[in-house]
Amino acid sequence: MTAVGTSCMRRDTADDGSLRSQLTTAQKENQRLQQLIARQPNQAPISVASFSPDRVIGHLGFPLGTIVRVTGTATVEHSRRKATDGRPVLRVENVNGQPLPAPAEFPVPDGYANPGRGVAFDLYVHEQGSFSGVVDLPPALRGEGWEAVTHDGFHYRPGLVVHKDASE
Repeated sequence: MTAVGTSCMRRDTADDGSLRSQLTTAQKENQRLQQLIARQPNQAPISVASFSPDRVIGHLGFPLGTIVRVTGTATVEHSRRKATDGRPVLRVENVNGQPLPAPAEFPVPDGYANPGRGVAFDLYVHEQGSFSGVVDLPPALRGEGWEAVTHDGFHYRPGLVVHKDASE
C-alpha cells in the first residue's frame, strides 16, 4: 500500500508543474476577462442560458425571429474597417410604420438583390444574428507558425431574412 501511495505522489509531483502552468494561464485569462468587464461597468454579463425566442430583443425593437414590415433606404457602410467600408447595407428607418429612435443598418441579406444606393425598400423580414469572429489566443495556446492578424474581434453580427418585398 505504501508503494502505491509513493508512486501516486511521484506522479502528482511530476504533473505539478504542468498543472501550475495551466492554473496560471487560467488565472491570467480570468483576470483579462475581469478587466474587460470592468471597462464596461454598465453592462452586466449575460448567460446564453437566459436566451429564449421572446427575451432577446433585436435592433428593430422586437424579439429575434419576429416578422415585421420595415422601410428604409439602401446605402453603403461607412466604417474604419477596410473589410466592410463601402459594402451595401439596408438602413432601416421604420418598423411596422413606426420610426426607430435611430436607423439600424444591416448587411444586404443573401438571396436579396441589392436595390442600389439611395433606393427605398419596403420589406417583410425577421431579424436574426450570430456571434462569430476571430479570438485572441493566449500565448500558451499559440502553436508553431502562429502569427498575429488584424481582425474585428469576436462579436454579435446582426442580419435580416427577407420574406417578401411589400412593394410588389
